[in-house]
Amino acid sequence: MGSFSLISSLVVLLVATLFQQSSNPRYARFRVIDFLGILPMWSFFAPVPARHDFYILWRLIDAGGQVGNWEELRTSRGQKWYQTLFYPGRRHSKIVFDLVQDLQRSLSSGHEATVTSDGAYVALKNFTRRQAQLRARNEVSFQMCAIRDGGFDEAEEPEVLFLSKHYAIN
Repeated sequence: MGSFSLISSLVVLLVATLFQQSSNPRYARFRVIDFLGILPMWSFFAPVPARHDFYILWRLIDAGGQVGNWEELRTSRGQKWYQTLFYPGRRHSKIVFDLVQDLQRSLSSGHEATVTSDGAYVALKNFTRRQAQLRARNEVSFQMCAIRDGGFDEAEEPEVLFLSKHYAIN
């Protein structure tokens, strides 16, 4: 009898926890009943999850104007098994993602003319410039492009957010 009541209590707790996760007002009564705060509220994906992937592409340009192939701006070098627990290098990817989101907001709010002086744009340009400096042989400038992709939503076509002018490498 004791194990049945324990299992029943755990099932009730699990079901109440699942209802707690819903934003539907019908299930708000579980929040009212939980005055002790024992039902967890999980927010794995924050209040508004990201629904797009952003990519920065860049290419080198030589003195004659010949352009190279587009390359994706790499922020990390691959992941080791232990980095599932601790991966401070992932911060670079998050920074680039946040910078492109800031740029997207500037562009969508009608500030296209001043976007090149925006802090996010300058930071992306400098980060890309550093990559170009490491790879350049005879090239004198670089160009970058930001793309927004639907991620797992294959129905959504990739969209070019901006295409920069050519910038000197040094």
